Amino acid sequence: MGANDKMNKIANLLLFTAVIFTHICPVAAATITYVYDDLGRLEEVIYPEESYHISYLYDDVGNIQETATGYLDTDQDGLNDVLENAGCTDSLVADSDSDGLADGVEDSNHDGILDAVETDPCNPDTDGDAMSDGWEVLYGLNPLDSSDADMDSDGDGLSNMDEFGLGTDPILTDTDGDGVDDGFDGYPLDDTLSECPVTVICYETTEPYSSLQEAFDDPLFIDGDMIQCTAGEFIGDFQLNQDKTFVLDGGFFCTYTGNPSSSTIAGSLTISNGRLLCEKIIIK
Repeated sequence: MGANDKMNKIANLLLFTAVIFTHICPVAAATITYVYDDLGRLEEVIYPEESYHISYLYDDVGNIQETATGYLDTDQDGLNDVLENAGCTDSLVADSDSDGLADGVEDSNHDGILDAVETDPCNPDTDGDAMSDGWEVLYGLNPLDSSDADMDSDGDGLSNMDEFGLGTDPILTDTDGDGVDDGFDGYPLDDTLSECPVTVICYETTEPYSSLQEAFDDPLFIDGDMIQCTAGEFIGDFQLNQDKTFVLDGGFFCTYTGNPSSSTIAGSLTISNGRLLCEKIIIK
């Protein structure tokens, strides 16, 4: 080994010692954690009380190539511990508000200040529209605009807010793939149960009702209209006591696009006024 090589190693050793000495002397030894690599070389020094660390990189022959210093990010969410401990987020939890977005994603410029273009890492629903920020981002909605809650993004008969509550996909008309759109499917998350609730009925304006009688009694239902009801059994008496001529049509799919089946009325059907034309209706 030449004299220059020896001097270089001595100089590196002194530099190594000086760097360590400089950084550890001001702090009590009990607060420091030392991390070594497989070769026994110091790889990192962690100061937990200060949320600070120093890391070391070596070249192929063992010389210190680079040192890096910075604040710790214990939960690895993009925000350092000092910033989180001074604010509302948790330095041990990557997603403090459990909305599906990491704190460092919500505070995108990592300054600890809620800007107008950022979601709130301490509020799961920044715009207050009853849909979580992460869910809105996942499905391409705007977590800073509450007006999208009432929109029906996929045209399946359910608002985005309804889909969030049900757990259905707001950009897919038939979440469970059973052939019935979510808005007309009584079991939108179960492809083995595709029928809609048998009490769902409608007439030409496609307004839903809870019973046949309710549809018939609605002042909006006028002479010449049609009542459509889904396949299934409708329990209860049906009193037709108004001067209306109409069609009662049963056996429809939940989407009311076709009626290959029939509907059953399990109760009395009384016509005391008006006229009734039944199609695909069974009276028990």
